[in-house]
Amino acid sequence: MANYYYYDKNNQKIGPMNVATIRNLALSGVVTPDTIIELDSGQVAKAKMFKNLKFGTSTQQGTNVYNEPLVNELAPTISEIDSTKTEVSPISDRKNITPPPILSHIQPKKYLSTLYSSWTSMRFLAILGTSILGGIILLLILLFFLLKTEPETLRYRGIAKLVELGNTSPNMKNFSENPEAKKIFQLFQKAADQGDSEAHFYLAECYLNGIGISKDEHEGIDLMQKAASLNCAEAVSQLGSWYFLGIHVPKNIKKAEELATKADELFVEKIKILRTKAKKENGYAQIELGTIYLSGKGTQKDIHEAYKWLEMAEKCEITFPKDLTTFMSLYRKYKNGDLEAMVDISKYLDDEDAEQMIMEIAEKGHAEAQYLMGMNESLPAQQQIQWLQKAAEQNHANAQAALGCKYMLGDGVKYSDELAEKWLLAAAKQNCRDSYFSLGLLYRGSNNKKAIEWFQKAGGEVSQECIQEIESGLHPEN
Repeated sequence: MANYYYYDKNNQKIGPMNVATIRNLALSGVVTPDTIIELDSGQVAKAKMFKNLKFGTSTQQGTNVYNEPLVNELAPTISEIDSTKTEVSPISDRKNITPPPILSHIQPKKYLSTLYSSWTSMRFLAILGTSILGGIILLLILLFFLLKTEPETLRYRGIAKLVELGNTSPNMKNFSENPEAKKIFQLFQKAADQGDSEAHFYLAECYLNGIGISKDEHEGIDLMQKAASLNCAEAVSQLGSWYFLGIHVPKNIKKAEELATKADELFVEKIKILRTKAKKENGYAQIELGTIYLSGKGTQKDIHEAYKWLEMAEKCEITFPKDLTTFMSLYRKYKNGDLEAMVDISKYLDDEDAEQMIMEIAEKGHAEAQYLMGMNESLPAQQQIQWLQKAAEQNHANAQAALGCKYMLGDGVKYSDELAEKWLLAAAKQNCRDSYFSLGLLYRGSNNKKAIEWFQKAGGEVSQECIQEIESGLHPEN
């Protein structure tokens, strides 16, 4: 026996049920002529297509009112459908079938496509909702990385604060009580926590000097060694100095030399990295690169290369440390031919280059350069005297004091108290303190009163015991 289904006003599929039930539902008005009936086979048709069904209307549940049957002579009977399984076209192929009431405004051919579209819409909304949530999550992740400060930036900020205080290293005792010291320490600590090797170096210096944190030598040494193990060039160099001098660690010259070699190699690599960053207008990298070229770590000292990178950093409006500001000013004067600036800037050169530059300036008659040549112990004594004489004649106070000492001691020149007194008094008139003590020695014995006056002027009070020694002809200890 075949089973039947019908679709109610809400387009809900009701069933399965037998023929008798369908007939009773038709008589009661539940199944109307336009109600869609479906067979087990999947075939569908309107109820009025079945000629042996009688339809009525119901005004009250359970009460049946019968109308005249609507008979379609061309339609098969239910029994015929049941017994012969007469084919009834599927809904998608029957233009004359009215769709269920809820979809009555939709054309039959578009019925299934509409259902599919509805499903697609729901899927789209679900995907959209998921996408919005995913977008929010992605945005939060993006914001996290944008707001997260890179360790290198934190380190540079710490260095920048040190620069504002007038130094490029926290190794300054007067910074320990500075209100900015704690901020500096915190910046280095955050950078170190994120694995920045150079931040470990600066953090070690903070602990060793009590900057922003209680002084802790043990922790400072551990951090310096950790920074060195992370291949921080500065830390390796510092550790090498410790081993060479026996500071914080047992003296070990061999280990010091090994660390110095390693530090040079690391500085070479660091210069390559800094050059890449500096070319991308990283102001801090430009400053650090310029500083390295001035110090000659991992490379030859090069004031021209140093100036090039530091000039670029100036455009980034970054505060410079005082020593670099001084260098920039000197370099510009030097390039304009200022001889005095040339003398001062020679301090940034390697010894050989510096000596050559000083020689050239001295030959041009510059007193300071001549004085420096006179104090160059690598030159023969006679040449030293010649340079000091030229500088002294230009009223260079330090040269006069040095030349006076040479005559007093007979060092490189014939001993002469008269010439010694002449040049020492000339220097003293210019308040050159180096000449005061020498005059005290010169007058000792011959004029002890003057000797005591010059000794007092040189070093403050002179004890009674010292006065007695001077008067007795003994050399004063101070």
